Amino acid sequence: MSYPATPEGKARQKAARHQWYLNRKHDPKWREKRKAYMSTYRADPVKREAILSKRRRVVREHVIEDYFVREVTRCGGLAPKLIDQGRKGFPDRTAIWPCYDFARVHFVELKTIGGKLESWQERYHEDLRKRNAFVFVLWTKKQVDDYIRDYAPVPF
Repeated sequence: MSYPATPEGKARQKAARHQWYLNRKHDPKWREKRKAYMSTYRADPVKREAILSKRRRVVREHVIEDYFVREVTRCGGLAPKLIDQGRKGFPDRTAIWPCYDFARVHFVELKTIGGKLESWQERYHEDLRKRNAFVFVLWTKKQVDDYIRDYAPVPF
C-alpha cells in the first residue's frame, strides 16, 4: 500500500510497518522457523559458512576502478573515463601508456566478481577488437595488478 508523502502518511506507514513486525514476531510458525534456522546455524559449521558467505559484501565496481586509476597513474600512465555520446557499451577506462615516441592505448572494462558483460558491451568490445584495439576485462584487484605488471612500461 502506498502512503502520501506527508507527515500523516509517514506516520501511517510507520504504524503499518510496526504492526507487521508485531504480527510476525508473535506468529508461532515464524518462531519455529527462526528456532530451526538458529539451531542449524550454530550446529553445522558448513551451513554457517554458507550463510555467512551470503552476507559478505562483494567489492563494488567503483572500488576496483579507483584502484585501477591509482595504479595506472602511479606507473606513469593516464586512465581517463571517456564516453561515446552516440552509443552504449564503451569500456569504463582508457589506459594510455607512454612508450618511446608514441602512446599505447588500451580499453579496460572493470567488473566485480559475478558481474557480466551486457550484450551491447560485448558488441562494442568486438567492434574495437576488429579494429585491432586492445580490450581488457578485469574483475579483481589481483587482475589489475597482473595487468599493470604485464603492460606498464619498464623504466629504461
